[in-house]
Amino acid sequence: MCSSDLEKRVTVEDKVAETKTEYRVWNPFRSKIASAVVSGVRNIYMEPGSIGWQPIFDAYMRNKLPELPQALTSLVKLRCLNMEHNHLYGLPPRILECLSSMQDLRLNDNDLTILPDEIGNLKRLKLLTLHENALVRLPQSVRELQDLSTLTLHRNCLDMRTTSEASEWPRMAGMT
Repeated sequence: MCSSDLEKRVTVEDKVAETKTEYRVWNPFRSKIASAVVSGVRNIYMEPGSIGWQPIFDAYMRNKLPELPQALTSLVKLRCLNMEHNHLYGLPPRILECLSSMQDLRLNDNDLTILPDEIGNLKRLKLLTLHENALVRLPQSVRELQDLSTLTLHRNCLDMRTTSEASEWPRMAGMT
């Protein structure tokens, strides 16, 4: 059996042109790009429209990574990054500055104790999962994330009831 027979496919029908186009669903666990980035490739050149411009990047999930790979700085159109279940202890500000298109950032189940102020630069961020880390405080710049609708914080070292910052977070009351 050929390996391409195992790949999921999607067929899109254009009724006006009376054509059908078949696409393979991108699997990051079988991706050569994802494998190269996880292995430490520092620079990746990708033309607009190529596979590297995919909106979702799950290849880093469950890899026991201690830090974000620098190669992420080349993925400026990345909208979703799943870094769940690693051993991240910090987030390099330089990488966060390059991810201005980010809408979904999953950092739960890591070893984060603090977030850099540059997290506030992710203006398009809608979902931020930070649960099951060791966060002791949130930077004030989180309040600048006006599109943020989901923020998960449970199982951290935060105590929002006793911090002076708690009263300054009125938008958080409606978040999930």
